[in-house]
Amino acid sequence: MVVNNKSANVLKIGVVYPADSVSQLVYGIQMAINEINANTSLLPDATLQFVTRDSAGSILTGTGQTISSIWNDGVVAIIGDGTSDVTEYEAVISGIYNKPHCGLSTAAIELGSATLYPTFFRMMQGADKQTQLFVQFIKSRGWKRFAIMYTSDTFGSGAADAAETAASQLGITVVLKQAFYQDHLKQLARDKTSLIEPLNNLKQSYARIILVLATEPYTVDLYFSAMNSTWNMVGPDYVWMGLNFPGNTVDEIQAIRPDAVRMTQGFITNYGATNAWTPSALAWNQRYRALYGNNINAFDTGTLYEVNTTEFDTFFNTRAAYDVIYLFAIGWTRLLATNASWSSGNIVNGTVPYSPPSVYQSFSYAGAIGQIIWDGNGVVTTYNLIAGNGTNFFDSSELVGVGTSLGVNVNCSGCGFWDFDYQQRVPPDSPTTLDCDPGWEQITFNGQLICAVCPNVCNGNNVHVSVGYWQDPSANMYNRIAFSKSFYFCGPSSGCCSRDPYMDIPCTVGNQCQANFSGILCSACDPGLYEWNGKCVDCTNNTFGSFLLAIYMLGYFLIVVIIYIFPKEAESFLDDLILIVQISSTLLAADGGPSIMSSILKFCALQMNMPFVQNVCLAPIGPFLKMLSGFIIPFLIMFSLLFLLLVTYIIKAIGKGGQVLSTRLLRHLKGNVRNNIYSTTFALALFCFIPTLETAMEILSCQSVGSVSVVRLYPAVTLTISALLDQCWSPEHTGAAAVSINIIVISGLVIPVVALMALRRISPAALPGSTLTLDHTAPYYFLYGAYKLEYHWWLPVDLIERTTIVAISVLLGADDFHRALFLVFIVWFWLLVRIFFMPAKTIVDNSVKIIGYISIIILGGFKLEAIAMNTGGLQAVDCSTYSLAFFILPICILLPMRIFLMLPKRIKFYVIKKCGLAPKVDRYATTDDGTIKRSDRDQKERGATKQQDDVLPGRANSIFDELRLSHENL
Repeated sequence: MVVNNKSANVLKIGVVYPADSVSQLVYGIQMAINEINANTSLLPDATLQFVTRDSAGSILTGTGQTISSIWNDGVVAIIGDGTSDVTEYEAVISGIYNKPHCGLSTAAIELGSATLYPTFFRMMQGADKQTQLFVQFIKSRGWKRFAIMYTSDTFGSGAADAAETAASQLGITVVLKQAFYQDHLKQLARDKTSLIEPLNNLKQSYARIILVLATEPYTVDLYFSAMNSTWNMVGPDYVWMGLNFPGNTVDEIQAIRPDAVRMTQGFITNYGATNAWTPSALAWNQRYRALYGNNINAFDTGTLYEVNTTEFDTFFNTRAAYDVIYLFAIGWTRLLATNASWSSGNIVNGTVPYSPPSVYQSFSYAGAIGQIIWDGNGVVTTYNLIAGNGTNFFDSSELVGVGTSLGVNVNCSGCGFWDFDYQQRVPPDSPTTLDCDPGWEQITFNGQLICAVCPNVCNGNNVHVSVGYWQDPSANMYNRIAFSKSFYFCGPSSGCCSRDPYMDIPCTVGNQCQANFSGILCSACDPGLYEWNGKCVDCTNNTFGSFLLAIYMLGYFLIVVIIYIFPKEAESFLDDLILIVQISSTLLAADGGPSIMSSILKFCALQMNMPFVQNVCLAPIGPFLKMLSGFIIPFLIMFSLLFLLLVTYIIKAIGKGGQVLSTRLLRHLKGNVRNNIYSTTFALALFCFIPTLETAMEILSCQSVGSVSVVRLYPAVTLTISALLDQCWSPEHTGAAAVSINIIVISGLVIPVVALMALRRISPAALPGSTLTLDHTAPYYFLYGAYKLEYHWWLPVDLIERTTIVAISVLLGADDFHRALFLVFIVWFWLLVRIFFMPAKTIVDNSVKIIGYISIIILGGFKLEAIAMNTGGLQAVDCSTYSLAFFILPICILLPMRIFLMLPKRIKFYVIKKCGLAPKVDRYATTDDGTIKRSDRDQKERGATKQQDDVLPGRANSIFDELRLSHENL
């Protein structure tokens, strides 16, 4: 129960503030306490005292001092701190102990959360509400476009997002949203060299209305740097405004240039008070002067700072501290009136709940900083926008608008507009003419002038998009730099623009995708349609497509059957030839067109497309499953092998008929089933190695398209079906990426290392003869049998070779041009390695990669030429015929050579003889029975090389030596 006895209780108020700034508060606090302690209508049963503690501007120190102030000093309320980042931690503590806490000039958006900071309130709005006030002012002045310059810290970035959102809601264009001082260390050092790029971008945006969202020191740096002759962006044609005035500390800005105060003329900022010239503020000022005197130097003698100086902090904080004490007293008095059993003693023991939003709900207070109004949520609403007049901002400035985050009145009593020259001239929000660089054209886009970039065709007042390009519609069209970076090359076979820009109906920004395509890079099909072979097709009537898909899957099963049934020797010919085809598919698949050859290439690369059929849906499969096809098809192949093994087992188990069938079909497997299973699995694994590894790396290869990050080859993969969202590292992509990383590590590192360790332990002397086939060797002979004895450990090198070819070309290839370039480079490197070592035991096996890699390098040259010509806007180059020829040529050379060596020896000798490659006749004699008899000379020659042949059996120094050896073995 409240009694009229001011000495009954003592309410202590803690002031947690940096020691070098607390002097700005204490005299205003003491003045308010003296008045309240003499006023029986406010807290009639209590007197007020205050206790100061030094936070040192540190989060750790400030938090500790707040706890000490509550525990040791017994305070019932907190004032502080000087900055938002420190105040956030202190306010958490005061909320836990139910102590009302006020921040004087802390505007961080986070502090507006009543959940995190239930007892916190402040004398101004949060930065988000203040920022919305500026956007409302821009709208009230009729401006349609402006630039946002913000620091990348929490304060600046949060305010910038709020400004961008408010502008979007009001239909105002943000021509530039540019962060500055992005490097934290350079920000702390105030390194102005880091402002060069942000100011260049601001200059290129042609913005005339500039909103700065930063604390006072960084606002000073940006504003005065913009005056530099390099940019010359401060003057009567520009309007600068911001959360903080670039002259709070006059001494600092005068050190920059003597006329610094004059140069701040026209800069617009905001204050929650009606300002120091309202009746309540003027009355307070008279009392303050009468109490403490006017001598600014009298602080040391106890008469206090002069409050109407050029220092913002003493202008605002001294007044605000006075008002906060009154607000505490008014709030407690209002709370005590709600419960007759309460007294100030309950405030001391903490049993009076204190919630600022409810205490100051729909509340108005006129005090030292003017009129403050809180809305129904207990948030400060009314703000004034004030422009500096170039003399003394705090003693005299011009009112340009009054309002809230919901609207600003620029026609209020006493309001006007004052530019940099102190004239009431409202400049336009953009220049009337642009000085475009060579290669750029001034055009009108959406009613605004912009400089449009060409290689994409600029024609009159339209922005045309060239063939194979896509322009990001969300890009800032009014910022020349952002506009030039908003064009992306899709490739001629994509869903992007396919119409010649010089035709009657060229592609425009709003109509740049082919029929039924949309979204990022025109990669997404309309709802209900699926992309197959570069077209969006309907999959409802899908009988023929299902038949083709069955044939497609049957093809992989037949590959398994063929590899399983046919005899396999210890050679690398087929594995390396498939490798060449798979690598070549990267260079040929996009240029192959709707042909059977393109389908074969995609089939070998485990890609689910059949280009030789058009407008046919194989299955209603979206881009995400297509992206994973390199993982799914290998499982299908391994299941096919398991099925085949099961069939083999059944055939052998069904009796005599099965034994006859197995004897005829699987004659070479008799007694060697295990060997064949091992070798077949190995061959299939190498067949899937490159496509699986390439899929894994493609999933990890992300590309930034505007503000969205997408998988480079599958930009249509989305988080949801209806919206194109940032797909890289979304839940779906993260799961696929985790699988991809495991595959890369196991395939490219673990397996090669384990294989190398195992093979290096095998002594070459213990290896079986190299002429043996797998039917008569150890189960693991296929791992080393294809190589010379001294290189029997070469398999891990081969796996690393395959891994690096994929990794370097995919991960370093940011686009098709660089991917082809890096592919040519790494293939050239491994070509040199192959020529130097020649690790395969036969010339034919070594020739596969030598000839194949040379062919790939030539194909890469054609690819690079085509991309360079097409991307550069020159005449399109079609190299598909030449590319196809150089792709088929190695196959035409190598396959007949390998087939010839597989022929029976007598047939090979007959062919050699007919071709004139047989040894001279005098080296041979014919016996009576018609067989060939070696001459004495030939016997001597063979004896001279017998020792070498015994050491390295079957080794040949050339293809002709290999043919000779085959003939001599007859």
